[in-house]
Amino acid sequence: MSEQTFDVVIVGAGLAGAALAASLAELPLRIAVVEAQPLRSGWPPLDAGVAGYDPRVSALTAASQQLLQELGVWGEIAKRRVSPYRDMHVWDAEGTGSIHFSADEVNRPCLGYIVENRLINAALLEKLRFSKQVTLIDGAPVAQLRRCGEGRELLLQNGERLRAPLVVAADGANSRIREWAGFATREWDYGQQAIVTTVQMARDHQRTAWQRFLPEGPLAFLPLGDAKELDSSDEHGYCSIVWSADDHRASELMALDDDAFARELGRAFEHCLGEVVSLGRRFSFPLR
Repeated sequence: MSEQTFDVVIVGAGLAGAALAASLAELPLRIAVVEAQPLRSGWPPLDAGVAGYDPRVSALTAASQQLLQELGVWGEIAKRRVSPYRDMHVWDAEGTGSIHFSADEVNRPCLGYIVENRLINAALLEKLRFSKQVTLIDGAPVAQLRRCGEGRELLLQNGERLRAPLVVAADGANSRIREWAGFATREWDYGQQAIVTTVQMARDHQRTAWQRFLPEGPLAFLPLGDAKELDSSDEHGYCSIVWSADDHRASELMALDDDAFARELGRAFEHCLGEVVSLGRRFSFPLR
């Protein structure tokens, strides 16, 4: 068994863990990032069609975009595939209440950006791979965490031991590090599922984020970009949808075939962007 000592060990190389490591990499610190799964090197392919998008996307605020800019990774993300959204439309399905936000009102080019999670992660990991301060250890689940003097020792399943005065738990909602460290948490179930997929609509999404509040939960249409530059004026019909519904209703929607689901989705969205032309694989996540 080998043993290594670091100033900081970050467990989890997802968006949070990788962003933290990239932020610390400019300091005179020895940093280790430990990831249970093997990490893919390089950039994911940008395939066309609804199947070519990551089903998990993030809506980045100006502050998040600025952080990525300061880390030197935003340019690499932006030249691949992002979607700036300039407007937001939110309305109530059972009443007349609605609200509209525009970038013009705050004198900004856009309100934020919709970006596939895999592209953000790929950019951060590429930066970490070239950092002399960071050691990436992937495909190595943590088997044990224990106190060691003033710090902590991690035992990995591959037999390696890592020591550091600071260990960061960035290993997800069901964090083993948090559990082993004895942090108290509260958890409850909303009794709802979030259905996520990519759709192609008949009409351009107008660089707008749309959200309709239905009795069973909100339905969001988030605009997706293509592989062209940010200032492209071509029409865009791809959106990432998040449809929150009670468990029973979500199960019914997940059981529908693609044509039936597209019809239900179109009705729920009041056909604001026309018909659903095509849709990708659906995923369902419990809301907790």
